[in-house]
Formats: sequence, C-alpha cells, structure tokens
Amino acid sequence: MKTSYQPLVHLLLRHSYFSDGCLRDLCVLVPSPATRTWLQQGGFIFRSLPDGCEIYGEVSPETDPPALLRPVGNDIVKITLLLENKHDHFESLTCLPEHRPGRQAFYFSNLFEDIENNRLHLTDPLTHKRVSDPVEVVTSTNYTCRVAPPDPGVELSLTDVMGNKVVTLDYTVSLETEAFIELTASLAGVPAGRYTLKGNRDIEIYYDPDLFGKRLIGIVELFANTERVPSGYRFLSDQTITTRDYCIQFESAEMEWRYRVAKRHGTNGFPMEGLSVSGPFESLTENNDIIFRSREPIPLAEKPYGFELRSNGNRVQTLPGPNIRSSLKKVYGKLVSEMNVYI
Repeated sequence: MKTSYQPLVHLLLRHSYFSDGCLRDLCVLVPSPATRTWLQQGGFIFRSLPDGCEIYGEVSPETDPPALLRPVGNDIVKITLLLENKHDHFESLTCLPEHRPGRQAFYFSNLFEDIENNRLHLTDPLTHKRVSDPVEVVTSTNYTCRVAPPDPGVELSLTDVMGNKVVTLDYTVSLETEAFIELTASLAGVPAGRYTLKGNRDIEIYYDPDLFGKRLIGIVELFANTERVPSGYRFLSDQTITTRDYCIQFESAEMEWRYRVAKRHGTNGFPMEGLSVSGPFESLTENNDIIFRSREPIPLAEKPYGFELRSNGNRVQTLPGPNIRSSLKKVYGKLVSEMNVYI
C-alpha cells in the first residue's frame, strides 16, 4: 500500500526587520522531547525549515477530507515546539519585553484568534498579545518563589492555560519577612505545560523537567481535539486534517540613530555648519564633530531608509543604517546605534 502524507501545520517565523518579512536562520523550531516521541509513535513527520517548520500526518489512502491512518483518539492533543536562538543577532534586532535568557521564555499558542492579511498569528492566549511578557521556565519538581505574606490558610493552586484548576499545591515556608515569604512547592506529578500559580498574586510559569539546560527564546503549544481552539485554527478534528498556516510575528527593535560626522580632510569644501541630514534628525556639536541624532526612536530595517547627508541642501552622500552586525550601546538607559561618517 502506498504511504501518503498530508500537512497538518505550516508554522512561519516572521520579522519586520527583513525586507520579505521572513525570519531565516537566526532561530530554529524543534519538537520538545515528549512531542518528538509522540510524533514518531503516531507516524507524523516533522520538517525543520529555515523560516519555520512543517508537520505532516500519515493518512489513509483515498480519504476526503484526509483522515489519519493512525487515529490519535479523542483526548486533547498538544504539540509542543521549542524556539531556540541560533545567533545573538536575533535579540539585538528584535523588540522584546525585558526577560532573562535561559530562565524565561515567550509563550505562543493557537488558543486565540488573531488573523491579519489571511495570516493566523499565534499569541499568548492570556494576554492576546503576539509577544507578551515572558513566563518563567521551571524544570525542577521543587519550585521556589517569593510571594507577599499570605492570609492564614491561603491556597496555592495551578491553573492551566485553558483556565482549568489542575492541582492544589503543598508547600513549605523556608523564609518569612514582613515584605515577603519564600516558599517551596512540589510539582511532582504535574504534566508539562503552561500554568498560572495562583495565591495572593499570580505567577506565570512553564513547567517541564525535560527543558533543563535549554536556552529558549519561546515555547509554542498547538492544541487539537478541543473546542477551546477557534474553528479557523483547528488542524485536526474527528481524525480528519485541515492544513493550517500559522505564523509568529516579531517586530524590529526601535532605537535612537546617531551619525557622527567628521572631516577626513580639512579642505574638502564642505563647511561643517552647512551640514544637515534629511529625515527626523537634529544636530549637536561634540569636539570638532557634528552628531545628528534622531528625534524619535527608528525601527531597524534591512532595506535602507535612504537618509541623506546634505551640505547647504545639496546631497553629499546617502547614509547607511544599522544592520544585523551593528554594535549598540546604551546612553542614559536608551538603546543607541552610533555610526561614523567621514567626508
């Protein structure tokens, strides 16, 4: 019998920095250890791509719509993909909330509908943001955290990403002050996944002991066999496949641009007081150099903006922009890209 496969999911990584909008080769998507085992046992194929990934399912011949050859049952299906950073350039290029690499990750799922230009965006379903605040990655069965002093008899519980209370946690107090208490809760027996630790404040975590030692940018969970997935996002229903094209969208970092202009030769005919830069720039003098700085942060972009250095209104040269390898610095807490220009 001829083996036939049908795509379940195509997940595209997108980034506004790049001219074609595709994020290639800076990050990679891989299945989590548990998902890799599940895919192999179910006859699925995972294919990594330079700008994302694809997942194929083995289907019964001549079924329309295509049906899985090996049914997955009626329980909720969860495919977990890990977004790993291949190059530090990714974080320099990208507008990301403050996070701690290696200890926190950004979370994405198909539980909320966000469709734009026919693209099915994956989001954090609790905030509905495409890139939300990170969650803490927890790999130990004993989880230690600090919370405000609780009322007597306060209950600590875990709620999953769909809002279901999973378990009430036993915990011990290891340190107690007027400002906070430090407690350790046991997560033994808790399935891997995204949770909200609920007590007198909420703490967002992703628990999976298999992620120990991994430095992740993001965690992606794709659900099936549940009404919580919006109808237009469902790739599997009653064992039949509807191919879905998902995307994760990242935006370029915005920063102050600075052009430090200096004369290479003192007799080049361009008076320094007559220099200007087209676009949203203002000038200041530092030693014998003129610095043109943007009035507002400008997004990084692969395609040049075409800003020009001008002398008394006449073009001298087209100015470069920061690129993927540009060095950045912080000035008074603001991210700045400074470029040297010689005339």
